Amino acid sequence: MSDVDNDQYPERLGSLVVVNAPKALAVSWAIIRSWLDKRTQQKIQILHGRDEYLPVLTAMIDEDVIPVEYGGKGENLKGKKEAQMGESE
Repeated sequence: MSDVDNDQYPERLGSLVVVNAPKALAVSWAIIRSWLDKRTQQKIQILHGRDEYLPVLTAMIDEDVIPVEYGGKGENLKGKKEAQMGESE
């Protein structure tokens, strides 16, 4: 099935960065990545702590857009979520 996807839908993924990933995901990824095309494997990054993911994110995204919770200068997502929850009451 993955061969069909790779042949018929090449290069659909630009990049995928997973931040604050649990260690179990890293173990699963070690198995799953072998099923994917090498080009696709290179586009996926599983990152854990802020020291690991912040340099990757800031290389891809302006620091003003990255939420404060993730080490950027963007909007505080926790406050936004709480405000939205208050609106729904």
